[in-house]
Amino acid sequence: MSIQPQFKDDRTVSLSSFETSGDRSIHLWLKQRLEGHDRYFPIDIRVGEDPDRLVLSILRDAGPGHPVSKSIARCLLTLLDEARTAAPQVPPFFENLLRICQQEKLSTLSPWFTEEVRYIADDPSKARGRWGQGSAVEEILHAAVLQAPGLKTAATRDSWLKLLGQPRYSTIALHGLEQLLPQRLPLLNEWWEKCPEGERYKELDEMIFTGLKMHGAEELRSFLASPENNFAEDLREAINDALLQNGSMEVFNVEGPYFNSLAEVGR
Repeated sequence: MSIQPQFKDDRTVSLSSFETSGDRSIHLWLKQRLEGHDRYFPIDIRVGEDPDRLVLSILRDAGPGHPVSKSIARCLLTLLDEARTAAPQVPPFFENLLRICQQEKLSTLSPWFTEEVRYIADDPSKARGRWGQGSAVEEILHAAVLQAPGLKTAATRDSWLKLLGQPRYSTIALHGLEQLLPQRLPLLNEWWEKCPEGERYKELDEMIFTGLKMHGAEELRSFLASPENNFAEDLREAINDALLQNGSMEVFNVEGPYFNSLAEVGR
């Protein structure tokens, strides 16, 4: 059966619109919508509606265990396979498809992104040949951060570590390996060495800003000051600068890390 548009009292799309549709109809609807055309639920171009927004809303409304979510996930996987087959030609639905994958974790998609992370890590030049010289490889990796992260026991761990050593992908790999700053600290020296200079200062500032919000100044400085980190001198100087820029106190001096007491901080 085709899609049967139904709406809830608040005029948002009801899951019952898809419950009897079947994968074939949902696949066709997804493909057309992500290409910018939807005869069932017209895209409001007047307000700049993103085609992926409705799909994300449906997935979040349904939850991961709902049959509609499972059907959509299977269809998204089919579209990913279609994009891989079409590469290096990028299908018109691919950008919006990746936007969904970057925002909503779907376990069905994990094997596809695991394969791609390995492929890219093993030969980045070959991967760019597969996907073209645009930003497709980077966007795939951004999605893989959510769909196939390189946690300690993950199948993608070694691949993400390889990408950490690639200047073009080093920052994405850092996100793929660890989400929180305290867990990233053992990786910072290599990332700092490989990451392009302009990018690394901006990223470090963002990490320090987020770390201060999540952990507070005293706890963050405690993490940073651990002798186990053994940061390179220019990285220590950059961390000091980032702390100062974000309204905190330096954590390193010329003799190495130190802890500031509350009296030293002036609180």
